Amino acid sequence: MKKEQVIRLRTEIEKLRKKVIRKQQDASGWIEKVHPEYTKGAINLTHYIALRSNNLVPIQKKLGYLGITRFARSQSHVMDSLLRSEQLLSALAEVPYEREKAVVTAKQADKLIKRHSNALLGKKPATRRVRIMVTLPTEAALDPMIADELVKRGMDCARINCAHDGPAAWLSMIKNVKSAGRKYAREVKIAMDLGGPKIRTGPILPGPEVRHLTPERDGFGRVISPARILFTPKLDSNSPAYAIPVDKSWLQQLLPGDRIHLVDTREREAIMEIAEITDEGVLAHCYTSVYIGTETILKPEREDLTPCRILYLPPKEQSLLLHPGDRLVIHQSALFGEPDLFDESGHLLQEAHMSCTFPEIFRIVEKGERIFFDDGKIGGVIEKVANGYIEVKIDRASKSGTKLRADKGINLPDIKKPITGLTEKDREDLKFVVKHADIVNVSFVNNVHDVEEFITLLKSLNAGSTLGVTMKIETQEAFNNLPHILMAVMRIHPVGIMIARGDLAIEVGWDEIGRIQQEILGICSSAHIPVIWATQVLESLAKKGLPSRSEITDATHGLKAECVMLNKGPYTHRAVSLLDKIFSSMEEYQSGNEALFPQLKKAINSQ
Repeated sequence: MKKEQVIRLRTEIEKLRKKVIRKQQDASGWIEKVHPEYTKGAINLTHYIALRSNNLVPIQKKLGYLGITRFARSQSHVMDSLLRSEQLLSALAEVPYEREKAVVTAKQADKLIKRHSNALLGKKPATRRVRIMVTLPTEAALDPMIADELVKRGMDCARINCAHDGPAAWLSMIKNVKSAGRKYAREVKIAMDLGGPKIRTGPILPGPEVRHLTPERDGFGRVISPARILFTPKLDSNSPAYAIPVDKSWLQQLLPGDRIHLVDTREREAIMEIAEITDEGVLAHCYTSVYIGTETILKPEREDLTPCRILYLPPKEQSLLLHPGDRLVIHQSALFGEPDLFDESGHLLQEAHMSCTFPEIFRIVEKGERIFFDDGKIGGVIEKVANGYIEVKIDRASKSGTKLRADKGINLPDIKKPITGLTEKDREDLKFVVKHADIVNVSFVNNVHDVEEFITLLKSLNAGSTLGVTMKIETQEAFNNLPHILMAVMRIHPVGIMIARGDLAIEVGWDEIGRIQQEILGICSSAHIPVIWATQVLESLAKKGLPSRSEITDATHGLKAECVMLNKGPYTHRAVSLLDKIFSSMEEYQSGNEALFPQLKKAINSQ
């Protein structure tokens, strides 16, 4: 590149630097209000927003030709990068240059983000930079071993969702986590989510109080393994699906080899044989299909044993099976949901219907707007808005049907008036959170007003300065207002941002979520604010026991954040172990948004 071209390039960089300074001056009112710990971050945030308001691609290409930084990793130290570029270009052009001092250097920025992450999330583990947050299931309140296993495998932060359970269960979960933390000499933070004005599907008409138990058969229909029935004196959340409650005193009289007769709910006779006495109860085998319900009578062959009646069986959880082209009625009244109802000739008598938990939506939705259920697994368009109900035509579902259950999230990405603000339940839950948690995650934050409202409430509760606060970014409006949201929340310390990818993907579109995630990471990095990468990480592994290849790749992107959140599932402990291993082995390849180049492994070097 000729000397004149280098000088012109330096002039372009100088113009950018002056724009950045003007933006800082314009935002001085905001910067003055932030907590002293975030002053440099607030200044650099204004620099970054000013820098990104320009098309940098032509300049980046020219700098790349000269082997000079192209600003792609300058989010956390914008002025320092601009000044260094000017200095290097001046040296190449052989013109004098007196470099100014940057408000924050690259080295200082690294220290700031580490300090802020430690303040919010606790000190990082010895083998990795990225923390692991895990959503606790209800069972964690009853079974201390759940928390024990998660902490042992690498959980750094336990998340409790206030949308579920209650103070007694929350307190028990916290006690179990703290106990496990002491056992393994690890600091484990407690994070609690305020539910916010979350729209969810209402209850569905309970199913029958019946358990259908079947033997395993081969391709010829021959039994190769009997149906298992566990007779137990009491059901709890950890009981297997084949557990049946019976009287304890009757149960204690059973012996291996005893045969039990019954007439099932279809009026068909069945015989089962006691196979084993276990700590959980009495295990029986049955070689025929059987439907056992509440009040089913068990008749032993032994003459010294009296018959026994099955105790109460919880109703089976029901769902609505929806196909593309189906219609779903969502009503304002709190009626139980029901599937399509047909007559004997197959004519539709009543369309599938259900309620929702947020009646206010019936005043703000409009015909033609999109609606999604259960993290976008089911979607449709609102075809009719009437007094007390709306009609939806389903256009996103499996051809064979997708099940919609109760208490699943509803997203309305097209509504003109975003749903926002703290609910009365949030305000009540926060009283518990400030006493028992280390971090509060605030849902449905859309603008500065939402942040200010929350901070005011927090101060009214005399919350200590050690309570961490994270703002969940889960709507298009929240993303649009992110710089202002950051400026507002940085008035307190410590703080962070959570990328709620499930809801956000529905809001911005699946085709945009990748870009939006990167933008959020860049903006937060510029303010030296830690990011929690949340929802659907290793989802298949946590829920089904096996990860998909794409999930593994997705998990590695979590290295760009300071914390990754896992959702609850039967195999979450496996997901924690795998995530711990991935982050520990990949740490040397990624530092935040910056890719690193360690020495190639020996197996590759030998090629």
